[in-house]
Amino acid sequence: MTTPPESKTRTHLADLPRAYLWIWGPMLVVLGAGSLIVNPDFGVGDEVTAKHLFGVFETNGWHGLAGGSAGLAAVASAWSGRWVREVALGVAVVGGLIPAVIFLIAGDGAAALDLIPVDVADAVTLHLVPGVVGVACLIIPPRRDEESVSPPA
Repeated sequence: MTTPPESKTRTHLADLPRAYLWIWGPMLVVLGAGSLIVNPDFGVGDEVTAKHLFGVFETNGWHGLAGGSAGLAAVASAWSGRWVREVALGVAVVGGLIPAVIFLIAGDGAAALDLIPVDVADAVTLHLVPGVVGVACLIIPPRRDEESVSPPA
C-alpha cells in the first residue's frame, strides 16, 4: 500500500526541523550542563562573573540555564514529534538569532542584559550560525518524492 503524495510531503516538511532539534537539542543540553558545572554563578549587574567552557566560551549560570532549558524543550519536541516546527522556530530565533544580535551589540567582555557574559565566539558559533541554520530548516521547501526520482529512460 502506498502513501498518498500529500502525506509524504508533510513528512518531508517535518523532517528538517525535527532533525535540527535532534542535532541542536542535545548539544544545548550538554553546553547548558557544562556551563552550570563550570560556573554556577547567577550574579546580576556588576556581580556577573564569567568562566570559560571548553576554554573558549564565556559562560555563567544564567547562560547555562537558558541553553539547557532550550535544549530540553528541543529534545522533548523532537522525541514526541509534537510542536516540532514551533519549537524549532523558537530555538532558532529566541535562542539563536535574538541573543546573537544582543551579544554582538553588547560587545566582547560585556554582560548582556546585566546577566550573561558575552564573547564574540559564543555569539557567532553558538547563537548566530545555529539560528540561521534553524530558520533555513524551516523555510526550505519540502521535497516531493516524485521530483526526487528520475523518470525511467
